[in-house]
Amino acid sequence: MKSIIINFSGHTLCEKTKKSLSNKYDIFLEVPPFTFDFDNEVEGQLEGLFREIDYIIDGSSALTIIPPGQSTFSILLVSYLHGLTGHFPKICYLEMNADGLYLPKTEYDISAQRVRSAGRRFRREIYQA
Repeated sequence: MKSIIINFSGHTLCEKTKKSLSNKYDIFLEVPPFTFDFDNEVEGQLEGLFREIDYIIDGSSALTIIPPGQSTFSILLVSYLHGLTGHFPKICYLEMNADGLYLPKTEYDISAQRVRSAGRRFRREIYQA
């Protein structure tokens, strides 16, 4: 299965970061900066965003994202991706180094699916009591 990472952060990544990511992922896509209008229909804007991506996201590739910094949009984006693929994408965390560059923490990916499963286990635990 191919592994893909998509940068939705709105910030172009430096060459050092891109090189680091290319060692771990088969495909690296960088989504150009975009404006999201919360006063208009959310679903149509997300669909438009995904139509601009030159790759079919359908769950056949292992997916990791670099989310946008805006928390509400990040939640909507992950929800939409879950609808497209049937599962949550992994999340790549970028951390600023001493030189002020944002580099990926490639030693781990945050698994939203694992966090969801933990929530489900906790829900069963508290409602069985």
